[in-house]
Amino acid sequence: MNFITLVGRIIKRCSSMACTVHAEPGFLTSVVQVWVLSATQNAWRPGVQTAALETILYLLAPILVDIQNHPERHAQLVEASGGSLGDFAALVAHLISHMANDDMKKSIHFMKTALGTIFVTIYATQTLHSQFPRLLLEQGIVRTLVTTLRHLHSRSPHGDQALPAGFDTALAYMIYIIQALDAGLFQVLAYFLENPRVVGVEKLRDFFVKTLGCSLAFRSLLIPLRSSLASVHINVAPDSPNWDTWSFFLAATDELMPLVQTHDSRDRVSMRACDNVECVRVSRKTDFKSCSGCESVHYCSRNCQRSDWKRGHSKHCAAIRIHSIKDPETVSHRDLSFFPTMVEDMHTTTPASILLAKLVVMHRKLNTEHFTTFQYINGEFKVQTEPATRNEPGFKFGRDFFGPIWDDQLSRVAASGGRMLLHVFVANEGPGKCVGRILPLRMRNGALRAGLEVLSREVPPGMERPRDFKRHPGFVLRVEALARLTCRQGEFH
Repeated sequence: MNFITLVGRIIKRCSSMACTVHAEPGFLTSVVQVWVLSATQNAWRPGVQTAALETILYLLAPILVDIQNHPERHAQLVEASGGSLGDFAALVAHLISHMANDDMKKSIHFMKTALGTIFVTIYATQTLHSQFPRLLLEQGIVRTLVTTLRHLHSRSPHGDQALPAGFDTALAYMIYIIQALDAGLFQVLAYFLENPRVVGVEKLRDFFVKTLGCSLAFRSLLIPLRSSLASVHINVAPDSPNWDTWSFFLAATDELMPLVQTHDSRDRVSMRACDNVECVRVSRKTDFKSCSGCESVHYCSRNCQRSDWKRGHSKHCAAIRIHSIKDPETVSHRDLSFFPTMVEDMHTTTPASILLAKLVVMHRKLNTEHFTTFQYINGEFKVQTEPATRNEPGFKFGRDFFGPIWDDQLSRVAASGGRMLLHVFVANEGPGKCVGRILPLRMRNGALRAGLEVLSREVPPGMERPRDFKRHPGFVLRVEALARLTCRQGEFH
């Protein structure tokens, strides 16, 4: 029995003690550092190195589960372990390179287990607002995945079997796409899509459609994605089964790039409206002060804050604060400010189609508040208007998605006299993770709302969807006239 096997058995016997040491910040760091330094010594055979890492995984498992379930207990521990786990991710790729030629099945299993274990730590670190270790870990793990897939494919005749397994691992633990692009995952993905021997090409195509297509809404992703798409598209033959996919996404990024330039060149991204609906002031963000209770709403003066507090903010302030601590924002402010730029562009270029969607709901539910959702999927907006009254599915969606701030904003809409209309932007921040932002449309007056209420009473029968109005061109002309009069009288803030 060699030394590492003996130590491994001792650790397994003592595994019941693992959770009792979770409060020591240096414990996880020390364990990982010792094994990384030892396992990288040339004197260790690959088989012994593999046993060493398997022992680490066994030892870390109960601790990482506790981190995931109770992240507040482990802030220091996770902070202290970020760099070591990044080294650990690199070591995983090194060991898999020795395993691939001997046992493909075990190599794939080990890759999924090791990466999965570290992804649990990413989840915990993200929960703790730990930005530097989280980014460090993501970069290390994405590069590990890229290195592993490249190696398995080039060194083994059965390397294609690792592809679906590798991407299953990436998708299951929500790799952030911007980090994946930086690490070269896009080029690896493109290579495998164009390789006729690859198993599971459909899964990879779904990766494009469901992940990259939705992630185009992020400004930070568009520029590197546009560059990667252009370099890949040049090398794809027109008769490739993926030609349409590449062309579609290239066209989608080309369409959004002017909006990026508009967004970056305008001062409006630093503008804000006062959250007192009785106030019409729009000015630079530095002219406003946030509510000291929730830090989520902003006012231009103490009088406006007092007025909004009496109007109804007092009912929601404490709950908003608690929710923001439990569910922190993970999207950058630059990306968040790009969302209203996209919605504003659609609102000014195709306002009639948006108003028709509102009229369908307003006709069905007279005199009720509503909200319009802009969901960006696969290079296109899906626009849907729903009632915002209690017991309606739309109200439940907003409450579940945004928390108490949803009730707070709805109360402002009700008190605005038609000068505030509620819009929501939804996009995917990587696989399986949806993010959104409430975008109130602040109007100079209530003319748009009043015009919609008049038209809603005159909607022709049988209008269930906006496209149904094509049968009534005269009514559509009236909606377009209202849009021309009012669409530029408001701003999204």
